[in-house]
Formats: sequence, structure tokens, C-alpha cells
Amino acid sequence: MQLIKENIKFFYSSVLHAVLPFFFKNMFNHIGIKDLKARVKKSERVYILATGSSINNYTDEDFSEIGLHDSIGINFFTIHDFIPSLYSIEVHSDKFCFFQSVKKDCNVPLLYRGYSSLPRIFEVVSNLRNASINNCSIFLAQEANAYNFIDDCVKSDSDYIYNYSISLLTWVGVAIRMGYSEIVLCGVDMDSDYFFCQDGAPEKYLMEAKKRRLCNVEHVHKAATDPLRKQMVYSALSSLLAHYGNSKELCPVKVHSKSCALGNFFEKL
Repeated sequence: MQLIKENIKFFYSSVLHAVLPFFFKNMFNHIGIKDLKARVKKSERVYILATGSSINNYTDEDFSEIGLHDSIGINFFTIHDFIPSLYSIEVHSDKFCFFQSVKKDCNVPLLYRGYSSLPRIFEVVSNLRNASINNCSIFLAQEANAYNFIDDCVKSDSDYIYNYSISLLTWVGVAIRMGYSEIVLCGVDMDSDYFFCQDGAPEKYLMEAKKRRLCNVEHVHKAATDPLRKQMVYSALSSLLAHYGNSKELCPVKVHSKSCALGNFFEKL
């Protein structure tokens, strides 16, 4: 029965990924790995910027250093003052006003992804029709679901952007396939605290988050509340290290040490 459900989900996702860009082709560009690399990759190092509370420990000097390289802001990193090389956002309820949190005149690409389940189709249509572009170029990801992290996300020569478990793993795989030699993870704390809702968070971020109703239990990331999902992340990253011969020097993924669980995990590997 489980296999049947998985096959139905895979069939639906495949059809949706093929049909949705057709309806929105006059509004948004459909983009895969090759085009993404051509538009975004300007350096050998890339910073993946997540929304964990450790982001509040980063100094102006830290962000000046990040600004010298490519960077990808994930989901509600759009609230932060720092503007990365690329925003990556997923399907969301309109009540969170996701697109409206993008900086005015951001002038960077925005990749929209994560539209692979039936309940999300109505949110997809609503999101894209109400997008406030603010001079961002919005691209629709040419995506597919991954079933094996190493085979699909890391080793595949396909042009698909493979979704695997959570955004962190998706973007680690994408960055490797884009050819980055160093991938630095920032704000990937693996807990339920966001930089914009944390006690002591900068007032401007806290006010923005409250306005968008983000500081509530239902918005807490599944990786923070689901032990199995968290273990999946650790297992995938362990398999990635093994893929590079258990050599931290050869493995391109690094964790910027700012007091987060993922950094501690990497230290123990």
C-alpha cells in the first residue's frame, strides 16, 4: 500500500512539474541547474543562509565577507537586511506574505520551488498571481523529488533541481552540482528558533515577523520538531562525507561555527 501511495505521489509530482510551468510560462522563466549556474555562479565559495537564530550572532564584518562571494538566502531569510545573490522560497500560505517580505529593488533572482504536493497547488496559483516582484527576476524551479541523496542530489548530471527532505539538503546538492568548491552553511541550527523570533532578536526583524504571523508553533520547521527528519539530515550529510572518502578537506560542505547543533555534529564526524 505504501509503495502504491509513493507511486501515485511520484506520478502526480511529475505531471504537476510538467504542467505548471506551461500555465505560468508567460510570467516566469522555468530554470534548471545549468541556467541557474550561468546566472548566479560568480565565485568558488557559496554561503547558504538559513533562518536559524545563530544568524543574529553574525557581525557586519561577517556579512561583508559573505558579500564577497555567492550566497543563497533560504525561505524567510528575505526578512534579513542582507541581500544574497539568490533567494530561494517555497510554496506557502498567503497569510505569511512571503513575496512581500522581499526587499524593494532587490535586483537579484528569486527561485520559487517546492510545489510537489496536491494540497499546495491552490497556494501555488495564489502565490504566483499575487507575487510582488520588486525588480526581482522570479524563476520557477525545474524540480523533481529525489529518492537517494547521493545518487540524485550529488551525482546526477540531470538538469533537475532535486528536492530532498528539507531545503538545506536540496541546496547542498544543487550547490555541489553547480560546481562550487566550498559550500558554507550559516544559520542552519536544527532547532525551532528563528533569527526573527528569538528572544532578543533585533526589533525590526521581530516586528516584521509578528506582522506576518511567523512566530507560532505551526510555522516551526519540521526538521526542528521531527527527530526522524533531523536524523535524515545527519545521515545524508554523513553519507556525503563518506562519498568524499571521509575527508573533511575534500568534502566541499563546511559549517560556519556560530553555536549551532549542525556545527557540533560536523565537529564530531
